[in-house]
Amino acid sequence: MDKINVLILEDEIIVAETLASDLESLGYNVTDIVDNGPDALASVERQMPDIALLDVQVIGDWDGIETASRIVAHQSIPIIYLTAHADSQTVSRARATHPAAFLVKPYNDRELPIAMELALDEFRKKEDGSSPSTSETTTTHEETPSGLPFQLNDVVFIKAGAGRKKIKLTDILWVDGSNNYVELHTLSGRFVLSHTLKVFLETINLPQLVRIHKSHAVNLDRIDNVSADKVMVGDHPIPIGRTYRDHLMKHLRLL
Repeated sequence: MDKINVLILEDEIIVAETLASDLESLGYNVTDIVDNGPDALASVERQMPDIALLDVQVIGDWDGIETASRIVAHQSIPIIYLTAHADSQTVSRARATHPAAFLVKPYNDRELPIAMELALDEFRKKEDGSSPSTSETTTTHEETPSGLPFQLNDVVFIKAGAGRKKIKLTDILWVDGSNNYVELHTLSGRFVLSHTLKVFLETINLPQLVRIHKSHAVNLDRIDNVSADKVMVGDHPIPIGRTYRDHLMKHLRLL
């Protein structure tokens, strides 16, 4: 299977090389690393990437947002913005170019693969045509705001690809949250959703799914071991935040 080609626009060479290394370790192919907008556009004209990661603040007359608008005018590809300046004016300008995702620097090891997966997934759905058929509308409830999961009795329907996947609530193992992304870990696999952990937990009616850290929630029924600073779900450790420990212990005593 061909690798996905990625263009990087980043004028800090160490950041750029680290990002390229991280992407290559995830199985992507970095076609070019450039430090200014005109060179990014020239690179696109030479070899069209499948996705572009653009730093918002770069040297030259074009910033990353201006560069993105020129790239997508040339060819529609998903754009991920890299920024350490997430002020409202910058975000507003960036949103006008309809980016697939944002990465706030410094990003962590989990945020990069999530952003890449979400960006490519959303772009593929747009390319395939996202308007559902009549039968799909009745079964997937795509009118749910922002693609939130929806629940019917003891199952939840999670947005996956162009449709939704049915997951038993009891199959949920744990949930990781990072900025505006959620990783849902289940017996049937891992799913990435573009929602905050708080919103996800408020949407799902599963009392056993308890937040034990600012970035993690766990299904109490799936905990195999508890120690002072973590719980184990199988062989996977999940940290317990100090402010959440008493809350967790209270729930465990009720089981």
